Amino acid sequence: MYEEAQSFWDGLKNEKLCLQRCKQCEQYIFYPRTYCPEDFGELEYAEVDPVGEVITYSIVERCAEPSLIPYLPYVAALIELDSGPKIFGRLVGVSLPLGNPLFGQRVKGEFVKQGELDMIAFKLE
Repeated sequence: MYEEAQSFWDGLKNEKLCLQRCKQCEQYIFYPRTYCPEDFGELEYAEVDPVGEVITYSIVERCAEPSLIPYLPYVAALIELDSGPKIFGRLVGVSLPLGNPLFGQRVKGEFVKQGELDMIAFKLE
């Protein structure tokens, strides 16, 4: 595991979504990096509220990640958090086949155990 990501994973273990934020431009960053991609500023971790909306999604029917196989098929979504960054997550509580498009739907994160990993998944509000 990369040193830059340790606080992200530690946050998930404690049921918190912690993302990097630039000390200069104050923009939140996801995925973990060594410096801000906007202005090369120093990054620090801050807890964010895991709520936002679905930007796009895909139905996953096959995957190589063993911890996700029990959930097949599942909906993988790109979520724009209210705090700004976009983050990928699995949607839970969604019945397949989908009756209505999910674009723009509000979601709230919930912390789940996925095999041995602590993860965040999102549920429609």
